[in-house]
This record gives sequence, C-alpha cells and structure tokens, in this order.
Amino acid sequence: MKFTGEQIGYCFSAGALGAIFGPFLAGQLADRTFATQKILGVSHLVGALLVFLMGMTGEFNYFLALSALYGLVYAPTMALTNSLAFAHIPNRDTDFGPIRVWGTVGWIAVGITVGQILFRYHTPVGVSADEVTAAQNAGRAVAFQISAGLGVLMGLYCFILPNTPPSRNAKQNTAWL
Repeated sequence: MKFTGEQIGYCFSAGALGAIFGPFLAGQLADRTFATQKILGVSHLVGALLVFLMGMTGEFNYFLALSALYGLVYAPTMALTNSLAFAHIPNRDTDFGPIRVWGTVGWIAVGITVGQILFRYHTPVGVSADEVTAAQNAGRAVAFQISAGLGVLMGLYCFILPNTPPSRNAKQNTAWL
C-alpha cells in the first residue's frame, strides 16, 4: 500500500465515522431484535472478511470504503461485550473491573507480540531501502490476515457464549431515544 499521508488520514477518519454510527445500529438490534451473542458473532465474522479484503487491496477508494464498513461493524462489539458481561457475571461491582483490566492487558500483549514478530520477520537487513519497504508491506498484509483469522475465531466463539436475548418489554421503538 503506497498511500499518502493524507489518504491514510482519510482511512482512519472513515473508520472513526463508521464507529460513530455502528453502536447505534448494533444497540438497536441487540436491545430490540437479536440476542447479543449472535450480533457479536456476525459482527466479528463480517469484520474478519472486511479486514481480509483490506489486506488484499492496494486501491485507495476500496480500502477507504472497507475501513468505514469495518468501523461500522467492529466498534459496537466493545459495548456489546460489556453488556453481555454485565448480564452474566454474578457481582458486577467487583467482578467487572478485573475482567476489563485483563481483557485490555491481553489485547495489548497480542498487539505487541504480533507487531514484534512481523517486524522481526519482515524487516530484512543489508538490503536496499526499496527491498525493506517491499518486505514491510508484505508484513502489513500478513497483519491483516492474522487479524482476519483472529476475527473468525472470535466470531465463532461468540456463538457459544451464554444466551443474552433482547429486551421484549421495551417501551420505545428505538433504543437511542
């Protein structure tokens, strides 16, 4: 991917815009229509496909659209996992903090580990700058593939989480009003 700095900024912005609207849509579905674990599973599986496609393309407009869609489907998963946890942990006040902390520690550990592995295996020494760039670009594609694989695993795992059905006694038609 040979995007300019401006194009990279657009991609991050597109993902952020998707992340603004995604929680409203997923919250509406989880609160009124589908079980939370099913929405999580579908979101992770669709997100895995989008990330895989992001790693396969070098075309800016396609990548930009995929970034926005990924933000739309992935951002709600954080709030939905919190909601699912609150619905099933015995003591919310004492149990949720450690769960959240260790979830964050795990997320950081995986990010650092994968980043270091990709850096070590995709940064050749003693070659031209163009060869280093080409190898690092190949490493970026591998990072997207790893993310897609983990997304598939998370998506499948979500379908065996405890059932968390939507609220059937809501007084309003929409969750956000």
